[in-house]
Amino acid sequence: MQARAPRATFRRADRVRDRNAVEAVRRRGRRVATPSLIVQWLEREAGEQRTRLAVIAARRVLRRAVDRNRFRRIAREVFRRHRDRFPSACDVVLAARPGAERLNARALLAELDAVAHVLRAPTRPRGRT
Repeated sequence: MQARAPRATFRRADRVRDRNAVEAVRRRGRRVATPSLIVQWLEREAGEQRTRLAVIAARRVLRRAVDRNRFRRIAREVFRRHRDRFPSACDVVLAARPGAERLNARALLAELDAVAHVLRAPTRPRGRT
């Protein structure tokens, strides 16, 4: 009998659901921009090692609801399938930029791979000490 592969789902625990957590990432986290998206991340305090994701597709950036929903769906799927490409134990926010409606999963992954060296770099403290 074959062993079953682990479920690769995007569970509720994988999402940044709290607006304050998203704002903390946007305020204190690191940031890198690609042509079609902005990637922001913030390492979390000691505790849970799970990487969580929030996807932002603003109406002023992607005018049609179809485009916003498609971007969110593709971003979640790329995160779910390629979780190892994101830093561990942090909150990640992916925000759409103009042109993100043209991205497919392969193109989104290519943009993330282009900034992978920044995502994997050790985090330096930000702000005043």
